[in-house]
Amino acid sequence: MNQLSLANPAPSLADQRTQDLNDVTALADQIESAGGFPASPTSGTIYSRLAERARRLEALDRVCRSGFRDADADCLRAAQVLLAQLHAERLRVPTGAAVERRPSAEADDIAELIESYLLGFEDRAVDAKLVASAPHTGTALARWMRELVEQHPATAHPFYTDFMRRATRRDLEYYSIQETTLDPRFDDAMALLQLGTPDIAKMEIAKNYWDEMGNGELDRIHTKLFQTVLNVLGITPSAVGQQLRTEAIACGNLSMTLVLQRCHFHKAIGYYGVTEYVVPFRFGHVVDAWQRLGLDPAGLDYYHVHYQIDADHGSAWFDHVIAPIVDAQPETAPLIVRGALYRLNSSERYLNRLLSDVSGGSGHA
Repeated sequence: MNQLSLANPAPSLADQRTQDLNDVTALADQIESAGGFPASPTSGTIYSRLAERARRLEALDRVCRSGFRDADADCLRAAQVLLAQLHAERLRVPTGAAVERRPSAEADDIAELIESYLLGFEDRAVDAKLVASAPHTGTALARWMRELVEQHPATAHPFYTDFMRRATRRDLEYYSIQETTLDPRFDDAMALLQLGTPDIAKMEIAKNYWDEMGNGELDRIHTKLFQTVLNVLGITPSAVGQQLRTEAIACGNLSMTLVLQRCHFHKAIGYYGVTEYVVPFRFGHVVDAWQRLGLDPAGLDYYHVHYQIDADHGSAWFDHVIAPIVDAQPETAPLIVRGALYRLNSSERYLNRLLSDVSGGSGHA
């Protein structure tokens, strides 16, 4: 053992984990408080700055490995929260000092690292034989995917079909808080997804986007309707921050990863096709619970709109987005199916967690 190691002994694994977690958490907090990733430092040499950047990435890699591969709940949450902050920055209109600042290359590296672990986690849950069995022609794949979704346990999950029959107002509050990781961003996802798509697919995605925009009526924009749900239930931003489960953050991160990175386009159309298709199997139960509890009917608009239009959108997505793309590029069928399974599997984990929470497994956060 050399003199340096004697003077500066390596930290224990526990100490290293604590230090890494603190670093990752501090960066997420800094992004949230500053409204963006910190500006790149200009002091020191380029070599010292690159060394510090490498140190942060190595710490994050250890956190991701512990969270996504070793099931360390604290590390998993820290990585997911950081990625959610980075995605939020990408979707914001720049303000203040960031108005003309280019996105940070370090922020991109950090996001890419976490996203690689996130998708690796999802890939390990995918049934490779099922993916290989998928048809490679458009009409056949659309039919096959409908059957896949309808038979998957996530679609008619007992959280909706059973628990919603006895859900309390507090349960609906808790559920609505978890839904904030995707619902308020769905219009942005549709806008990003349609970039560069062929005409038939682009038209179908555009129909989804226009519906999200209330068909041109400002008060009917779906993000506004969802905000009404939160307002009726008295849900504040601080309540959302305090009660979001890691599984909910993961669903939001997965949704944004697939549309922000064009290399995942084919997985994304499978993912969002499932997202549209499952709504009619679910939201009717939420409407029944809302009415049973006598809550303000203003909050029902969001669910009524989706329950009605997504019955058409889900099926049309398979026929007009997925089918023509697969006919043009048969080799993309496995990617599309993989994306569909990402959505089904992550949704099942998410709903299992919520059902456990509201049924007394760990209580509401």
